Amino acid sequence: MKVSYEQVKAFVAVADTGSFSAAGKLLGKHRTTLGQAITSLEIDVDVTLFDRSGRYPVLTEQGHKLYQQAKALAVASSAFEQLCLYESQEVETELKVYYSEQIPKRLIADAMKALRARYAQVRVHWLKGTNAQVLASLENNESDLAIVVRPNGDSITSIDFSLLFSMQYIVCASPSFIKKSRPSSMADLQHWHQLVLTDYYHSSLAPTICTSNQVEHYDSITLLLSMLEAGEGWTILPKHFVEDAIENRQFEELSIQELNGQLHFPVVGWQASKSMGPVASYLMDLIKQESKRLS
Repeated sequence: MKVSYEQVKAFVAVADTGSFSAAGKLLGKHRTTLGQAITSLEIDVDVTLFDRSGRYPVLTEQGHKLYQQAKALAVASSAFEQLCLYESQEVETELKVYYSEQIPKRLIADAMKALRARYAQVRVHWLKGTNAQVLASLENNESDLAIVVRPNGDSITSIDFSLLFSMQYIVCASPSFIKKSRPSSMADLQHWHQLVLTDYYHSSLAPTICTSNQVEHYDSITLLLSMLEAGEGWTILPKHFVEDAIENRQFEELSIQELNGQLHFPVVGWQASKSMGPVASYLMDLIKQESKRLS
């Protein structure tokens, strides 16, 4: 038995679209050609895949049983074809990108959505690490890109970097905590639990952000926000994490005299010292475009 990829594609296309004509338009082939391919497949596997007695072909019981496997094979074969094309054109098939927990997730999601429209089969791994680890990885060409918070705004390395945008931070707490502690200055807050993202230490923000005598570390922003809502303490966070909750009165922004205005820290994009391929270059361009909307 010799089943061809073209036969499987024809079978899946007709099953998915419900007609030979629609499947022909999908694959760019004449309906008669597809009919011949499926007839040959039925002969090869000795199974009737479609009931053709009506106006439109309908999967038989045996056809239903084979469809899922054929669908998986068609998807895998299509992905294989795409990856082979990438390799022949020296297009990356895999990227490693480091990011900070503090970065707005919509920036990454929107950039990835646009990337998928052009490079559907490229695998992109999103990783976390300290800024020092990230720099070492990029300098050793072990990863491709990074989006990180950098207090001094530069890379101080041989790798290329771009200033993406300035991210605003605010001091906030739950209404119950504010009612209990009644803080009016940083001195007041120093005696209460400060909820801090571990990522602040990764990005060297900790010396500026961590001011309390009672700091609590959180790897997860989700858990930190839950504890903040429960009145566990106060925090300094990127505004995008809490602006909706503040609007809904779950949290309140604290007016602290010493801050004298708004806290901002730069977000930078780093790229490996090696020459970037087309996928990494395109992803960095997308990140820059999305960053402009946040500036």
